[in-house]
Amino acid sequence: MKLKKWVATTVLGVLMCAVLTGCTSSVPIPDSMDEQELLNAGQQVLDLVVEDRFDEVHALLREDIVQQLEVTTEKIKQQMDVDEQEYGKLKKVKETWTSGVAEDKEANIEEHAIAWFECQYQEDRLVYGFAFDLDLELIGMSVNRE
Repeated sequence: MKLKKWVATTVLGVLMCAVLTGCTSSVPIPDSMDEQELLNAGQQVLDLVVEDRFDEVHALLREDIVQQLEVTTEKIKQQMDVDEQEYGKLKKVKETWTSGVAEDKEANIEEHAIAWFECQYQEDRLVYGFAFDLDLELIGMSVNRE
C-alpha cells in the first residue's frame, strides 16, 4: 500500500510543506503549550496507529475536524496504515521533536503545534506528524517516508 498524506484542512499546508521537504519548522510551539505534554499526546496517537487501533484515533480527533472533513475510521486507516510486508515491524522511535505553527487567518490556519516522530522500521524509516490545537486536541496527522 502506498503511503498517502491525510491531514485536517487547518493544517494541510504546514504539514505538507514539512513532510514533503523533510524540514522542521523553526517556529517554536505556542507559549501556552508544554513540549513534553505535546510529545506525550503524540506518542499516545502513534501507539494507537502502530497497533491498528484506528477507531480510537478517530475518537481523539476534534469533533469539528471530523464533521468538516467527514473523517471516518476507514479513512484514517487508509492514510495511516503501514504495510508490514513493505516496511516490516516498527523497531524503535529514533527521534522526536516539535514545531509550532502560527495563526494565519487568511489561510484558515489556527495556532497549533506538531509532535514529530522519526520511526525506524525493519526496512525503512517513516516520519509521523500529529498536529494538536492549544487544548491538545488532535486536529491532523501525516505519515511519510523520510
